[in-house]
Amino acid sequence: TSDELLAKAAVAARDSFVREGRAPHADEIRERAFLAAAAAATEQRTSLADLPAGNDKTQHFFVSGWLSLQAARVADVILPRSLAQRVGYGVSMAVGYLKEVYDQFRGSGYNTEDLKADRAGARSPFLVRVPAATP
Repeated sequence: TSDELLAKAAVAARDSFVREGRAPHADEIRERAFLAAAAAATEQRTSLADLPAGNDKTQHFFVSGWLSLQAARVADVILPRSLAQRVGYGVSMAVGYLKEVYDQFRGSGYNTEDLKADRAGARSPFLVRVPAATP
């Protein structure tokens, strides 16, 4: 599942910061974990059991999460973090909806399952559980 993949990535991200001798903020661990999980899942064409069935749902999940994360980074410059994350989510979902409208007229057709994967992905970078520090 996406939660299992992100949990493993969070442990690896935390450990990588420890090896670097850094004590990162939880958001740094979440971001590194999400990006590592995205790279691993797309490199091996992984299907995640908690996403709707279909060949490209994992890609929808991680692209939406990446867009959300990038938009939140930009918004974080001028907004409180919690609001910046909501802006990131909104930007990502707007892009997802526009892509489905495009698909309705020029692509494979409007697909609500794609939007479900987009919605899950757009939230995911901010919900990664950060593992406790190792002693």
